Amino acid sequence: MSEGAIILRPLEAGDSAQIVAWRNQDWVRCHYIYREDFTLEGQLAYFHKKVETGEVAQYLVLSAETGQPIGCTVLSELDREHGTAEFGMFLGEKSALGKGYGRKMAEKTLALAFSELGLHTVCCRIFADNLPSVRGCLRAGFVKDHVIPGVRCTDGTVGDMYYLVARKRAADECSE
Repeated sequence: MSEGAIILRPLEAGDSAQIVAWRNQDWVRCHYIYREDFTLEGQLAYFHKKVETGEVAQYLVLSAETGQPIGCTVLSELDREHGTAEFGMFLGEKSALGKGYGRKMAEKTLALAFSELGLHTVCCRIFADNLPSVRGCLRAGFVKDHVIPGVRCTDGTVGDMYYLVARKRAADECSE
């Protein structure tokens, strides 16, 4: 099995406690604009309002080797009419860091976005100092579009973000 092999499965309501536990870790939270504590009630409300309705497509990431949950990906701001969405991902298990999972998470989520959801453009915003996530997304097919300077987080921290874009290749559209 190749390094970083993963399985994506659609998020379920029963995953909410795991998502909350992961997102409330400081080493995960520091990569987000929203840095307040997640609550189980809030995550369940989000799940029912956004995930169940199809407003977002969110996936639990499992290690293909162990079957254990290691993180999450999401396609939010889904605009099926215009074929666009915003991508996000995070690893929640420290043991998963540095194993190539980020690239696989981005690759597999882009594949779903382009083939199953019919999208043609996916963007993401990543803080410039989050080099592993930037590298993973670039290796998966995103390209840097521009820098968003001075993004203010909910805890008052300010940092620059990269705005990255991935587009469905014309060759992929012809082969469908």
